Amino acid sequence: EIDYEKPEIDEYDALEREIRSFVDAVIHDREPIVSAADGRKALEVALAISDQIKDQWTKRNT
Repeated sequence: EIDYEKPEIDEYDALEREIRSFVDAVIHDREPIVSAADGRKALEVALAISDQIKDQWTKRNT
């Protein structure tokens, strides 16, 4: 028998939360929680993942 507990997870829109945080930083002249460098790194990772998906799809469908 395996016992487990299902953790409570707050549901929210991550993109909306990030945009609100950025707007709040601009309005209050504070540093954003996520830096531009962090955002760029995240974008690079997302684009690399997208490229890999496209490559794998092309290999399987040609």
